[in-house]
Amino acid sequence: MKTFLRTLTLLCLCVLSLSALSEESVSPSEVLVKPFGRPDPNSPFITMLVSPLARPNGQEDIIPQTFRALQEVFGPNNFRAVLFSGNPEDIKDADLVLGSTGTYLRMPNKGLRDLATVASDLHPDPNKAEGSLFVTLKSRNDINTLEDMKGKRLAATGPNGFAGHDLALGELAQRGQDPDHFFSSEIYTHYDMPAVLTKLRNNQADIGIIRNCLLENLKKQGDNVDDIKPLLVKDVGESERCLTSTDLYPNWTIAATPRLSPELSRRVVLKLFSLPSNPGGLHWTVASDYSGADAMYKQIRRGPYAYLREWNLKRFWDMYWPWCLLGLVLLATGIAHNIRTGYLVEKRTRQLRESFQNQRRLEGKARRAQEKMASLQKTGVVGQMSLIVAHELRQPLSAISGYLHGIERLLDQNNPANSAMLSSGIGAIKSQAKTAESILEKVRPMRAKKVSLVLC
Repeated sequence: MKTFLRTLTLLCLCVLSLSALSEESVSPSEVLVKPFGRPDPNSPFITMLVSPLARPNGQEDIIPQTFRALQEVFGPNNFRAVLFSGNPEDIKDADLVLGSTGTYLRMPNKGLRDLATVASDLHPDPNKAEGSLFVTLKSRNDINTLEDMKGKRLAATGPNGFAGHDLALGELAQRGQDPDHFFSSEIYTHYDMPAVLTKLRNNQADIGIIRNCLLENLKKQGDNVDDIKPLLVKDVGESERCLTSTDLYPNWTIAATPRLSPELSRRVVLKLFSLPSNPGGLHWTVASDYSGADAMYKQIRRGPYAYLREWNLKRFWDMYWPWCLLGLVLLATGIAHNIRTGYLVEKRTRQLRESFQNQRRLEGKARRAQEKMASLQKTGVVGQMSLIVAHELRQPLSAISGYLHGIERLLDQNNPANSAMLSSGIGAIKSQAKTAESILEKVRPMRAKKVSLVLC
């Protein structure tokens, strides 16, 4: 009886705490499961963070059963469960995290490791369970296609909702749309999924995002949803009994933080996998493929890839570090090439300058040598002319000198009989003088010709 009351109290506390999320945000201090007494200091004290559920949720029934199982593993005084606000810093004080695939993937740098994932008769494959459904009112005849939805007002559970927000935006991105600017506005219901339908009915929104299977669950509960029209319904296989507008992704997951030892992780897994199935076949198993959800988050730049929205040096380096390294190598190569080229150009310029100076110096030497040669040529012409004149004039001048000497001798004798000889000598002198004059006349044109040749 005591165990039954304890279980009933735990279940009520859990449901009431989760229901409170439909009205306002919660802080991680809100406790779902408290220790029943003073913790045993000889055993580890385990804290589990639980993401808020957007109710109603098909996974609700397995949560109280999971809490009881973990109390059995760690002891009723050494286990507690608190609501998770989504602040990554809270992870450092926790050992286990229970939440959607979105919660698990949004903490890539906190060392979380998935231990178990929910499966059910409705979704036997834990890799393909959660999806989103676009809905509007059947009275909205103007909204039927993707193009009709553009620019409309959106109602969703919250900006970080996995099935109630992010998966639907991922579908828009897959269809080539910009999810950040697709809708004119977004309003949120604080994780109250049926409130999305209320927003549509109150004309506060044109399009709503709800979890797959919500319409089917509401019908089972007797709620009237005949006025709701699904949009962009996908055919995801015959085994899927719920309408969905998106691909299906892994179900709710329990993950261990680095604080939980391998031995305690093993005990948790063994206990969860040994639990009997709840009505509807709810049970814990292993999901093997989170790649689709990870790719979806990267495409819409949310969750673990929200940093892609902020351009900073770290993001630029993380995304393009191979190209950065290549650019740095090319830059260094270019700088080295420029330095080497500048050195070679300077060296070659210096060589050309020296060569030009040598050429000018040689040209100066050649010019001076040419001038000297011309001077020598002139001197040679004069010398040749002098030799010619001296050679040609030597004989007549010698003859004149001889005749004059003979005349002087005759005059010394003072003999009248020598008059004929004097006349003959004087005539000879005149003849030799004419000969010398004719030689000079011949030399003058030769001299002028020689000088003109030298000048040319």
